[in-house]
Amino acid sequence: MGADVMGSQLRDWLALAQVLALMGSVGINVWIFIAARSDSRWQAMHESMKHADSELDTRLEVIDRHLMDSKAQFDKRLSILETSVDGMPKHRDLLQIREQLARIDKSVGALDERSEATGAAVNRIEKYLLESRR
Repeated sequence: MGADVMGSQLRDWLALAQVLALMGSVGINVWIFIAARSDSRWQAMHESMKHADSELDTRLEVIDRHLMDSKAQFDKRLSILETSVDGMPKHRDLLQIREQLARIDKSVGALDERSEATGAAVNRIEKYLLESRR
C-alpha cells in the first residue's frame, strides 16, 4: 500500500509539473507576442502589409474594370450575333425551300419538253410552208 500511495503522489506531482510547464509555455508565447508587437520591425512589417494591401486593392480594381469592360463588349457582340441568327432561316425553312426548288425543277423540265415539242412542230410547219411555196 505504501508503494501505491507513493505512485499516486508521483503521478499527482507529474500532472502538476505538466500543467506548470504548459502554463509557462503559454506565458512565454504571450510575452514574445507582446514584445514583438511593440518592436519597430513588426511595425515596419505591418506598414508594409498595409501598403501591399493597398496596391493589391488598386490592381484588383483595374482588373475588375477590365473584366467589366470585356463583359460589356462580349454582351454587345452576343446581342449582335443573336440578332443575326434570328434573321437566318431555320432548318425547317431550308427544307421547304428545297421542296419548292424540286417542284420548280420538275415544272421547268416539263416546260422544256413542251417547248422542244412545240419547237419541233414549228420547225415542221415552217419546213412545210417553205416547201409548199416552191
